[in-house]
Amino acid sequence: MTAYVGGTSKTVTLSGTNAGTFSISTQPNSIYATASISGSKITITPKSAGTTSLVVKEANGFNTVTISITVKSTTITANPTSITVYAGGENGTVTLSGTNAGTFSIKTPPNSTYATASISGSKITIVGKSAGTTSLVAKEANGNKEVTVNITVKMANYSITASSSTNYYETLNEAVASATSGQTVKILRDVTESGTAKIDKSMYLDVQDFTLETSIAVNENNT
Repeated sequence: MTAYVGGTSKTVTLSGTNAGTFSISTQPNSIYATASISGSKITITPKSAGTTSLVVKEANGFNTVTISITVKSTTITANPTSITVYAGGENGTVTLSGTNAGTFSIKTPPNSTYATASISGSKITIVGKSAGTTSLVAKEANGNKEVTVNITVKMANYSITASSSTNYYETLNEAVASATSGQTVKILRDVTESGTAKIDKSMYLDVQDFTLETSIAVNENNT
């Protein structure tokens, strides 16, 4: 049988023909596992990674049976462990992986004021709700190992679309810095920014039906 460090105890059920009382005649190596018996049920508790065994006998014919035990350690990792998503923009994805890992789940969800998260298999989808920082904790079921993912949420105030890919930005300066000559920066909501946005390249600013309140400095050599 296989058990996992940090995981739940395992149960083995004994049976026999004309068998007497069951008992453990040889305990497993306690470095790797411990065992107890109640009636026909043996409970095995994993301790550390390795292999061991125990021997059980019945009292009438003194027959024995050996149970081999393998204890494995588990790990869980997240890629990435820190992620930035944009509220109103594209969702973020985190991929989980691990060694000897059981089913993945979200143990502690993010603060729903800032983001929500759902999981399907090894993929966590994070949806930004409002600007702020939060985190989530994911776990695997075999060894109950955990990993924390830190989440930064920014507002998707601007976007730039190139080919089939759209990138989102919180400030106009961020969008301008990412834009290449001739690209269009699209405003996605009413925006009020302090400071001055510096436009130093030939590009387009599409306000759509929204209002942008900010100072814009345009390099006279560009249009």
